Amino acid sequence: MKVLVVAPYPGLGELIRQMTPQYEGFDIQVIVADMQESLDQIGSFGEGGYDVVISRGGTARLLAMHAKVPVVEIQVSGFDVLRMLTLMKEHQAKIRLIGFPNIIQSFVSVSNLLDYDFPYTVINGESEVENALVEAKRDGVQVIVGDTVTVRFANELGMQGVLITSGRESVSEAFRTAELIFRSLDEHKKTNRIYERMLKEIGREAAVLDGSLQVLFATDGIQSLWGKRSGQTSFPYRVEEGGLLGGLLEDAAADIRENGPLTLYEPARRITLTVRLLNAADRSEIYLLTLEHGEHPWAGIRVVDPNRDADTFPSFFHATGVMDQTLQNAKSQVQAGDPVAVCGEHGAGKRIFADALAALMGKDVRVIEVEIGDGDEAAFRRLCHLVSVAERGALLHVRGFERFPAVLQRKIADIIKGKTRKVLFSFDEHPKRLKLEIRMDAKVLDWLSRGAIELKPLRERLNELEEYVRAFISMFNEKYGKQIVGVRPEVWELLRARTWPGNLIELRDTMEEAVREAQGEYIERVDVEMKADAAVTPVLSAGIPAFDLNRSLDEIERDIIRYVLEEEGMNQSKAAKRLKINRTTLWRKVKGEE
Repeated sequence: MKVLVVAPYPGLGELIRQMTPQYEGFDIQVIVADMQESLDQIGSFGEGGYDVVISRGGTARLLAMHAKVPVVEIQVSGFDVLRMLTLMKEHQAKIRLIGFPNIIQSFVSVSNLLDYDFPYTVINGESEVENALVEAKRDGVQVIVGDTVTVRFANELGMQGVLITSGRESVSEAFRTAELIFRSLDEHKKTNRIYERMLKEIGREAAVLDGSLQVLFATDGIQSLWGKRSGQTSFPYRVEEGGLLGGLLEDAAADIRENGPLTLYEPARRITLTVRLLNAADRSEIYLLTLEHGEHPWAGIRVVDPNRDADTFPSFFHATGVMDQTLQNAKSQVQAGDPVAVCGEHGAGKRIFADALAALMGKDVRVIEVEIGDGDEAAFRRLCHLVSVAERGALLHVRGFERFPAVLQRKIADIIKGKTRKVLFSFDEHPKRLKLEIRMDAKVLDWLSRGAIELKPLRERLNELEEYVRAFISMFNEKYGKQIVGVRPEVWELLRARTWPGNLIELRDTMEEAVREAQGEYIERVDVEMKADAAVTPVLSAGIPAFDLNRSLDEIERDIIRYVLEEEGMNQSKAAKRLKINRTTLWRKVKGEE
């Protein structure tokens, strides 16, 4: 057991050094420091892995406010008070005791038993000492009894200071208390280690947070997400101050209790955090966080943390300059209380646009991305809660809004209208198609479509391809320590010939692998062809569409149905006949109800 003793006066430090041999199971370090000086010294020690800190009086209380380990206060015992009263009783000079409430109470109790009137002044902080002493001197007091700070100031004002000292009995009691605390904490640590081993055995990373978002327990995997090192962090600590998770969990208990677990997905690291609410014995709020790697099936609604993913894209819109005015218009629109609608294929840059818009609105504005899977009542209630979160300096980016039924779309629109909430809606398809297929309420769509922004697919803006490629080369040069200066002419031909069904995401992945595999200062054709051969999304023969196979089976199915509908001039009867399903089934699949 490692103990740091902060002695406010040298005599206490010397007493504890004399007593150290009787504490064989203790590794004791003694420093002499008082009040603010003690904070400076304990900081230089870095708390040195101590299990407990022992100190006295105001110094102990100050340390307790800043130390990350338990602080045990050496109390003023009845023996200490009795010795001091016996000494002071024979004094002919005028005496006054100045001290903190706990010291005063001990003296008052014992002096009453002895029928001895002992004048005193109660102080609650170091800042009150000087005024109390000035008043005492004005009253003709000659001797001041108090702690080290009080005695020091009394001497400076020309009065005699008598220090209240602690005896062996008080020190022994403090060490007994420290040992009890250490044993209790050690048992808790052992229990935590058992839980952690158990969670690792079943392959789950987890964390437990209280209602004030203090981390009570976390496995190594989750701690690493928050930049904490295993074995070097003491519980509890505040969860990622200023981070997305902390912002989401503020006032989230009622939402989770009513609408079920909250899912947070981070695409850049492909991890999913699920937050559940546990019922504690004292009815307090306890959050259980579980971590899963990879993308897993989910339903209802999930929050996506886009920030790390946005870091994998350079500032395209500013680099080319083509979207600068569009971003300025979107900023004005949002600040006026109107939502912004952005449409474009998967990977066309909707997330990048949202990130650029938030950055333009201010450095403290962050993006909260929400993805709708099933537009049910629970998802509606959670989205309403997240809309209120967006009032706290966030841009809410809503994806999949068309999956809500029309009645809920109208309700959400009514909540947003006329408020100061910053909301961006993005769609994988053009609003005209959504309206044609009756997947959006007509009035809501008209409201959203005013000034809707369309992000063209990469194949339709190949004039920007070179700028994008150079930006990716610069970024991945830094990541992989390369010094690539460009690409060969035949590589440009190959890149321009691609149809890029995955758009900027596919281009990013292609260039990352090309930079990583390149052996010289230029990217060769073979470097790009390697990625093209391994591409997940195939480019099919002429006349046959290329579907993005990175999406879910349901989404691919809907793409196929929409393609057939377009070929049949949106004639549902012909499309249903061609697909060998009835019109009702066709309609449900298009709406995403099956």
